[in-house]
Amino acid sequence: LLGQRIATKKAAKKPTRRRPWRLFSTSWQEGGTYYWRKTYINLWERAGKWFILFITLILVDYLVITSISSDKWTVVILAIPTLLSFGRLAWVVDDWGNDLYILTKNEIIDEERTPLLQRASRKSASLGKVQNLSSEMSSFWERLLRYGTVRIQTAAQEGSITFVKVRHPGEIQKIISKRLDEFRRAQAKQEAEEQRHIILEGIQVYDEMRFGQGDKPGQP
Repeated sequence: LLGQRIATKKAAKKPTRRRPWRLFSTSWQEGGTYYWRKTYINLWERAGKWFILFITLILVDYLVITSISSDKWTVVILAIPTLLSFGRLAWVVDDWGNDLYILTKNEIIDEERTPLLQRASRKSASLGKVQNLSSEMSSFWERLLRYGTVRIQTAAQEGSITFVKVRHPGEIQKIISKRLDEFRRAQAKQEAEEQRHIILEGIQVYDEMRFGQGDKPGQP
């Protein structure tokens, strides 16, 4: 079946489109699909130093321009590092927002995209290949702030998909477990239906062989 192997590659599909009102959400649901991002703590770890640098440069620019000089060349020289730091900050924030963990009705996806160019890679596994689920909050801060890791072990050779630094990992594990149960029930129902068709086709072939092709049982 398609999607049963884990593969890390450039996505053949169009990357997941972000809604404007979801730019800073860490979890949401659209239809039957769940989306998760890493925590705001992870965002701060990645973008905090650039935010502090940007704010510091703005304050320096303001103090220099208002207290010492408002010459246009001074403004230009001061503006360059400020704009560069803002650009870097925007890049890091966008990169954080582009990393998504996705649960559909049929598969689990770890999607990453680069800012601007929007080149995407997807690591995915069919729910039919999932063997084990686990979640953990290993450190004191993780337990205090309620974030951690969810591991999805699969039967594929490549191993597992890991949701890193997500909020409420235990709740995410329950959602995935419930979706797995729904998937397996639907799969069992489909297999039973296919088996029924095979049996009916076998009976039909047997009748044709026994009574002659085109004849019906009970006909003279």
